[in-house]
Amino acid sequence: MNPLIFSVAEGIYRIYSDEKEKSRYPEHLPQDVILLFQRFKKSYEGKDIQGIKDTISESFQGDIYGKTKPDFLKFMVYNFQNLKYGLSPHLTIEVFNISSASDREFSAVVDMQANLQFAGIIMPIKWDAGKLFCEAKPEGQYKYWRITRLVRFQA
Repeated sequence: MNPLIFSVAEGIYRIYSDEKEKSRYPEHLPQDVILLFQRFKKSYEGKDIQGIKDTISESFQGDIYGKTKPDFLKFMVYNFQNLKYGLSPHLTIEVFNISSASDREFSAVVDMQANLQFAGIIMPIKWDAGKLFCEAKPEGQYKYWRITRLVRFQA
């Protein structure tokens, strides 16, 4: 395939996916929470464990990938290291049913869909997916938002 055609197709796809990604967040979602999810997504897709670590609270609790922050990070490292050459993770986060949204805390049901991508093209294969109950809070002197809880959503 002509590299120019591939490059143009990839550019069109990226513009489309960026616009689609913006529509996944409700308009009234606090900007700090949007930035938190964007940091998490960027770190996840870049297989950046330090970036993921920075988005997760030291007091993290959950029932996915372990119950503590070290468990969660250990699972992420394992998954990223076992990806085949050329494959990378792609994550979409869609927010539903906001329970609380203030300058002190955020909680909602989020749908995190993880796919694999090859050469920038998202594969229809689900790598991991599911609706989760997510809590986040600002922490420390600079009120840096972090995820404090991720648990499987039970309807």
